[in-house]
Amino acid sequence: MKDHKKDEIDLALDDLKLETDVDLDKLIEKKINRRIRKIALKTVIIVVAILLLIFLCISPVMNLMNTNPAKLNKDGGTNKSSTLVKVYDAWLETNYPLRELDEKVTVAEEGFGNYTIKLHVFNTSEKIIAGDEYNVILKIKRSKVSIDKDTNNLLTNKGGMFYTKGMSWMASKTEQANIINEIKKLPESAYVDLVVSGVKPRDTSSLKRTETNDLSLEWYQVYQPSCDFQGGIAASKVKWYSGKERDKMTSAELNKAYIRNLKTLRDNKELWADLGLFSGNKQFVGGEYDLNNNIKAAEKSGVIKCKNYCVRGTKEAILEYIEKYDNDINMINVINVQLSTL
Repeated sequence: MKDHKKDEIDLALDDLKLETDVDLDKLIEKKINRRIRKIALKTVIIVVAILLLIFLCISPVMNLMNTNPAKLNKDGGTNKSSTLVKVYDAWLETNYPLRELDEKVTVAEEGFGNYTIKLHVFNTSEKIIAGDEYNVILKIKRSKVSIDKDTNNLLTNKGGMFYTKGMSWMASKTEQANIINEIKKLPESAYVDLVVSGVKPRDTSSLKRTETNDLSLEWYQVYQPSCDFQGGIAASKVKWYSGKERDKMTSAELNKAYIRNLKTLRDNKELWADLGLFSGNKQFVGGEYDLNNNIKAAEKSGVIKCKNYCVRGTKEAILEYIEKYDNDINMINVINVQLSTL
């Protein structure tokens, strides 16, 4: 009986013996690495879950709290009913002669109130190639709008284009003589975009009568002496979103189109306020300027009058225009020259 118990004890001791070929260090290292991997995997899963939770919960809230252009871009910016198309086209037309927006606008949502807006802006006096790439990129970061890319410098504000009270009349006339001499050096095939500053405000209907087969009115800066900002309206447009063609509108009809543009800008100020409004040498940035003043002045006027306007014509037609209306002109400026229409 005692021998039997002794055998059981010996067997138990044999089971407790460690095999001589087992490497304890490697075994311990393997178990530690396995535990570390499990901890690391759990940590990654937790971090990803937290980030996903933040994106799914916080990002939509920030989108709601800030300007969301994606909601205003009906049909992806290829439809005339897109608010973005209307707003940025109105902003371009009001600020810049010969600038227009192709009815193609895209918005990329980047989360947390951040967006990228792509536009195709073109110069109306140059050839428009179908399928042109976006050449202007705007960034909206938590309601702050900025220009990220302006490939052709079409959004550059050119100050000093128009005659102002602070300028010397004699100096402007001397400069005008220099510009005329430079125009004379151009080839006969050249087309010139000329900004004219008149002596007195004129109704657009009377200015339209100065047009010829080789010279056309392109843009008017609306004369509103009671307002600090002087916006503009295109005399003709390449892209038609709706309504009557501009060059067939009366002065009263143009005035209504100008008021519509101003109201579009007023009601969507968050989309352009940081980009600013430009009026000669003045710039209004941040949205502080009240466009209601211009709207009221335009409604009271009923028609469009202007001192400053833009004409386009052949070299010969432009020179004839300057000579014929010299007494009605304070200053001229060339803003674009096309050597040929080919």
